[in-house]
Amino acid sequence: MVISPEEYFQILSRLDTSLDSLLTFICTRNCCNWHLPNPGPGNFEQVFWSHHSYTGLSKHIWSGKHLTEEQILKYENDIKHGVAHGICTYLSTTLQSTSIPSKLMKRTFDSYDSNFRLYDKDEYDTEVAEYYYNNTTDGEKLVPCCLFHDMYRCFHDTDQHDRLLKEYLPHLDPVVYTHSTPSTEHESHPLIKGDRFELLRYDNASEWVDLDRVFSNVSDHDKKLIQFFYKRMRPVLEKCFKFRDDRWIRHGIEDQIENHDFTATMYPTLSTVENVDKFIVDRDINENYWAVELAKGSLGPCITHKLDNRKMSICKPGYRGRATFAWELLQGKIPLREYKQHLNSCKVRDHLYGHGQLPIDDWIFTHKDIQYERVEPVLKSDLKICHDKIVHKFLHLSEKIIDLLYGIKVELS
Repeated sequence: MVISPEEYFQILSRLDTSLDSLLTFICTRNCCNWHLPNPGPGNFEQVFWSHHSYTGLSKHIWSGKHLTEEQILKYENDIKHGVAHGICTYLSTTLQSTSIPSKLMKRTFDSYDSNFRLYDKDEYDTEVAEYYYNNTTDGEKLVPCCLFHDMYRCFHDTDQHDRLLKEYLPHLDPVVYTHSTPSTEHESHPLIKGDRFELLRYDNASEWVDLDRVFSNVSDHDKKLIQFFYKRMRPVLEKCFKFRDDRWIRHGIEDQIENHDFTATMYPTLSTVENVDKFIVDRDINENYWAVELAKGSLGPCITHKLDNRKMSICKPGYRGRATFAWELLQGKIPLREYKQHLNSCKVRDHLYGHGQLPIDDWIFTHKDIQYERVEPVLKSDLKICHDKIVHKFLHLSEKIIDLLYGIKVELS
């Protein structure tokens, strides 16, 4: 599926805002947020600024039965029904309903402590705290519904998984307990919309999914963005999450992006840079070799914390950084276990080398900040592609959700 650079950057912007809204809802401090307003909500310029808010995800999961550690791990690792599916349910519905994350972010900012206490040693206003705790907005309610609606299926795959979820999370929006067979009045609920969008994650979805129902009341423009997300971007998020604890190898595009053949069915393709094959230890003269960076996870430091050649600073995922050369700007990545071969040493380079080619569909591609004209030829291909800051926030968010479950729901021995 081909979209314009403008449409692609619109998707990135919407995803970025949605992920920020979820991260802020869980943790309002700078450890989880790089785009908090400066100086921040409240009266920072007059007296002080407290980063704490009176909202959050924890109150939604506090009650109900506890979970065993085994159950939490099942929820974390179940690709079809677990935490990755929950996050993507929220992301997909907010690709269409862009006001949801912005309203959630505003709600969080409005509840910042320093909006209500002028000085750090002031007493908390009980009335205000109780107001935010007891008057949950629709946007707040939606978050745990999206994240946990299929949690019970991770333990027991039953048609009653939505109803039985109430044993563990009894105070969610009622729509979550009937989401498998929603009533007519709930058909347009964001959870139902997002869960139906998520059917598109299956490769054969077009064979069995009623697309007219999935895209009911969705504009042609938003439909195009959502379809691109599922075809080209969500596979990146899923693969990076699924193999987050594995070793990955990456090989960046070594040609000029405008000259690279993105229609090739195999990767890597031969580059135009100087060849060092003759220095490969125990090389096979019939093979072509290519440079590899190796690290744990698809965003490991040796893979992504690379030099911005223009600013002479390190471009980390999650932060702005416009790498100059193509091999840092656009990176092909694959888990080492899927490469299924040993890497080779080189006498004149400190990094390792791979050899041969793999089908392009086996690779994912992430990029740093990239100009419109350079991303256009990439979008005309079938590469699975996403900005590394989106991947970074997705993985970080999944960890925060699991952290919260351990802190509140784990069954203590």
